[in-house]
Amino acid sequence: MYDSGGSPGSVLTIQALKGGGLIIRGGDGSVYFARQLAAGEAYKVPNVAGLTIDVSEPYDFQVFVGGQSKGVLPARQVLASKLAAAPVAAPVLTAPRPVAPPATAPAPPASAAPAGPSTPPRP
Repeated sequence: MYDSGGSPGSVLTIQALKGGGLIIRGGDGSVYFARQLAAGEAYKVPNVAGLTIDVSEPYDFQVFVGGQSKGVLPARQVLASKLAAAPVAAPVLTAPRPVAPPATAPAPPASAAPAGPSTPPRP
């Protein structure tokens, strides 16, 4: 992987699915990175405002934000900030919910007399 020099906060990586050209330009047009990448090679884009990603063919480059794939590049030229701002699906951590106790039949009242032999009513 080609690294931008350990830019703190860098979360955006571009990886070649097929060989192709990748150019990273600053807002003033200066070139930060330019190279023909072979399939599987990747570049970690620095966290610098105004960078533009320019590629030979967008479908030949996969975008990773925070280590998670976001698919291929949407166009031949795109602002890095738009890609890095793509929402990353974070695991949702929640506290376990208490489980309700199973429903049981109510206990008979303590004052109830024990069941004994019964006599039929007299007419």
